[in-house]
Amino acid sequence: VSQSRYELSEIKWPSVVTDLPASVYHAVDALSSTRLQILSTGTNRHLSHKLSNPDDNEDFVVGRAFHAAVLQPEVYAAEFVAMPDGLKRTTKEGKAEYERLVATGKQVLTASQAKQIEGMRQECMQHDGAAHFLRDLGGTAEVSAFVEFDGHTARGVKAKARFDRVVVSVFGFCYVLCCIS
Repeated sequence: VSQSRYELSEIKWPSVVTDLPASVYHAVDALSSTRLQILSTGTNRHLSHKLSNPDDNEDFVVGRAFHAAVLQPEVYAAEFVAMPDGLKRTTKEGKAEYERLVATGKQVLTASQAKQIEGMRQECMQHDGAAHFLRDLGGTAEVSAFVEFDGHTARGVKAKARFDRVVVSVFGFCYVLCCIS
């Protein structure tokens, strides 16, 4: 396991990397665990739709922000900012504030998105099981793994996965995914 601020060109195959920005992980040209799952269980239509529709719509932005808020609060604070409540981008004042926030380089959330994310984060942290995994077990959030297959059917195929939390103890390795509905 290596820990540093990698640039895209520094990714080694195979490797497990901690502290890798999500933007670098997503920029790595490899099949993601999600795409591999679609390939193994989906139809050609599912794969075609997934490949032709970018993962950068409003729902994905909220999902990434929630992920960061729960797993890496410092990343959430560094990468996301919310419009003030009651300020609309359709007004002169709202447009100016939006432009000011965009200039910070952070992803701008609406006030309602930020409120939704905070509510989901609080719900997650109040769930006994999720809170135990997120607070009590320690471990490392957002661990990235990279592999190049060397088998006879997939030689040279690069794949990647990003684990929400990895806990290593005397009892072994545990991958934790926080999905509370």
